[in-house]
Amino acid sequence: MQQAVNGSLSDPEKTYSIEHRVVRPDGTERVVHERGEVLFDQNRRPVRMIGMVHDITERKSGEEALKKAFEEIKELKEQLEAENIYLREEVQLKDGPGNIVGASNPLKYVLHRIQQVARSKTTVLLTGETGTGKGLFARSLHEASDRRDKPFVNVNCAGLPPNLIESELFGREKGAFTGSTARQIGRFELANSGTIFLDEIGEFPLELQAKLLKVIEDGEFERLGSPRAVKVDVRIIASTNRNLEEEIKKGRFRKDLFYRLNVFPVTIPPLRERREDILSS
Repeated sequence: MQQAVNGSLSDPEKTYSIEHRVVRPDGTERVVHERGEVLFDQNRRPVRMIGMVHDITERKSGEEALKKAFEEIKELKEQLEAENIYLREEVQLKDGPGNIVGASNPLKYVLHRIQQVARSKTTVLLTGETGTGKGLFARSLHEASDRRDKPFVNVNCAGLPPNLIESELFGREKGAFTGSTARQIGRFELANSGTIFLDEIGEFPLELQAKLLKVIEDGEFERLGSPRAVKVDVRIIASTNRNLEEEIKKGRFRKDLFYRLNVFPVTIPPLRERREDILSS
């Protein structure tokens, strides 16, 4: 305020106009707009200053509310666009076989294990050879859970380029790196309130495993290029065809992340170990 007053007193061309906060004796706050004019004598010396004060508290509150509403609309628009892109990618998977067929004891045991853990928030690790249908069992687990009406987001960790996996999972801000022309919502935000399936977690880059561990432990992460934490409520299902304990010994997988993922392990048997299901299919 003092700078604005001094500027108007020193230069006839400068109009005094400023918005600022006023704290009343009772502690309440108001926002005012002051506008004034300085009268100068023939020697360009200030003689008097006249003006008025407007209480603009309600107007400022309305502007803040409108700004917040526009930000929420923008976030919803970005989320809807991300969901549309993801749903187009998932059409082929969703239109594929939705039922798990078989009546063998090994298969019945796997389905029993899935029913045991489905309604909890427990992280599940599905292990088994390539081609055993871990993705189908992950979706079955989601559909048996209380999150069945929320998103099920499938992430193929082996299929994502290493230089893009962080932005795909956690999102990015505009300008986070060369070629990043818009903010992108990551798969974890897209799966908020639902389930994320990290297929072939053994392929997950070592340098990003600490960030994944933070999501599991604290339920939050930062978008690429942003220091602000994003909170999410996501149920994690992971799968692998590798022996993660061997990967730990080789220094390719974090031990603490393995223990966080391996809370409820379920091994999917290959078809050769349940041959009676061949006739069932």
